[in-house]
Amino acid sequence: MPSIPPAVSVVIPTRDGAAWLGECLESLRRQTFTAFEVVLNDDASTDGTWELARRAAARDPRLRVSRNARPLGLVGNWNRGVALARAPWIKFLFQDDLLEPECLGRLLAARRPGVGLAICRRRFFFEPGVGEAIRAIYRRHLREHSVERRFRGARYVGPAEFGRVLLERPGYNCLGEPTAVLVERIAFRRWGLFNEELVNLCDWELLARFAANGGFVYVPETLASFRVHGRAATWANRERRRFRAEVLDHLLIRHELAFHPAFASLRRLAGHLSPPIDPRRRLFGAALRARSLARRFERDGRAPDPGATLALDALLRRYPRISRLPPLPSLDRYALAAARLAASRIES
Repeated sequence: MPSIPPAVSVVIPTRDGAAWLGECLESLRRQTFTAFEVVLNDDASTDGTWELARRAAARDPRLRVSRNARPLGLVGNWNRGVALARAPWIKFLFQDDLLEPECLGRLLAARRPGVGLAICRRRFFFEPGVGEAIRAIYRRHLREHSVERRFRGARYVGPAEFGRVLLERPGYNCLGEPTAVLVERIAFRRWGLFNEELVNLCDWELLARFAANGGFVYVPETLASFRVHGRAATWANRERRRFRAEVLDHLLIRHELAFHPAFASLRRLAGHLSPPIDPRRRLFGAALRARSLARRFERDGRAPDPGATLALDALLRRYPRISRLPPLPSLDRYALAAARLAASRIES
């Protein structure tokens, strides 16, 4: 008798995650919805993750494991997992995160035709040793930038409604991490993969791309848990490349809003708002401010980032339209004020 094709590919990108992977896989085994495959792709781990994954695959035929011959990096490994998935829907689950038993079933049940994203509420849980300052950052973000806050907990948010929030706050993730999201696989073919130029906002930019074109459905239940610990890639990236993570990621997202084909409908929406918004003009103002901030990061006595200016110059070479002043007819008051303020800081 032929086997039933899986409805969901649970993609687990791993890298030195042996300390948490067993608990992560156990949360999958407890799912009440069982028609899924697990695609685990290891990014050349050195701590026993690969051996643990192979043992788990020997016990569960739903688990397919593969390993990169050379490290692809965080975002490269995410994209590799998408390429290996076979089911029509993809559910990311990171090696240090957990799903509640009803997670897959609830997200699948919430789907709507033509909507390629289903999102649930998630919680943060902190490992011992995570300082109060970091805990406060996560808690504040969850309080200020969430579906409940931005969209009043609506069960469905259309592209235009999402687009208005994205235009006003392009650098703030209000949808959550991929562990809390179910994505239709065809969306990756239509709108592209994760952008490997981004350090910390790669997941937000991709989800924003998808939501700007199809909206999303929301399940107001806490069905995923995001673990925060000292070895988390997010904080490692932020500590090693502060300017890149805190400034250039935001600048690059503004570039995508201004020029990426997947955001064409967003740009049309921006022009019909009252007052209208010009993403290109806002990008130019953000570029001027980034130049000023680069020098500030380099002179920071607490945690200097000596490569900030070099990183900015490298980004501008790869994306030359960032610093190109748009025609004056596209000017909006917000962007002009930002550009003038940034220019005055540079001159001083």
